[in-house]
Amino acid sequence: MNLLHFVIGILFATSTAQATTTLQTNETLRHAENEMYSYKLITSKNAVLCKHMTAVYNERFRHPLERGNKPYSLSGTTPMLFGVRYDNMFERLAGVAYDKGITWDILLSKYPSSPEYDAIRWREGRYLGGFPGDESRQYRPFLVAEIDIDKDEQVDELIKTNFMTRKTLSEGVGSSYGGEDSLTIFYSGGLDLNRLDLDALFSPNTNTTKSRAYDLQLGQQMRPFLYRGTVYIAAYEQSWAPSKRVSRFPSAEFMNIYRVTRQLKDASSDAATGVTSVDEICQIQMHSHPIPTRYLP
Repeated sequence: MNLLHFVIGILFATSTAQATTTLQTNETLRHAENEMYSYKLITSKNAVLCKHMTAVYNERFRHPLERGNKPYSLSGTTPMLFGVRYDNMFERLAGVAYDKGITWDILLSKYPSSPEYDAIRWREGRYLGGFPGDESRQYRPFLVAEIDIDKDEQVDELIKTNFMTRKTLSEGVGSSYGGEDSLTIFYSGGLDLNRLDLDALFSPNTNTTKSRAYDLQLGQQMRPFLYRGTVYIAAYEQSWAPSKRVSRFPSAEFMNIYRVTRQLKDASSDAATGVTSVDEICQIQMHSHPIPTRYLP
């Protein structure tokens, strides 16, 4: 009888371990980069815009974190992704060489896409990181888009120097941190895009009195798009409910839409005296849907 109990105990432990492993595997797959989403409009200040973009997201952004396989594991130097050659994913400034690894890191800033997002012309460049005297200074990627973001009939420069590379999981656990976008507005130009360094990016007024930086801090990812002649910023945001334990997954996810406006103090004011405000126009909640493991590679 004791032997029988021992055998039953071994079988039960093995079954439990297998079930636990299966649960952990499925949980990981559920939150892989190819997880599927649906979108639901929660609040709106512009019904036409918000309903339109909710429909766009449900049609074209079901897999908003999809970047395909890592390019290092693909054969050839110019693999295809989203029907585009990998070395043609981004337009590059003069003198900027194609780098497969950098393309992978910045890919979520442009893909997936729709006509609204395609209207933003991103160009890839390099800026010199570090500070003068630092022997370890290296060139790092940035993206630039030249658009009138606040409809003041002045061409502004949007600069990204940091990039979300994947979804952040496990709040407070650094190994699961997916990074986040930085998006800075330089009003009225004034930047030499071929000679950018940290000083020019973070102390813009040393270059020109008309270039005033405004840092947008809206979410983990920020992507501008154009709709009916107006530029908006879509921000991927995560919400983490208070918990006594470290949460693995955010309690809620949103793709919210913002409008940037800038008002001058008086008609004769220089652009540098403008007051910038950001208004949330649409709150769109994202709902994650598990993909059955039989459909995953």
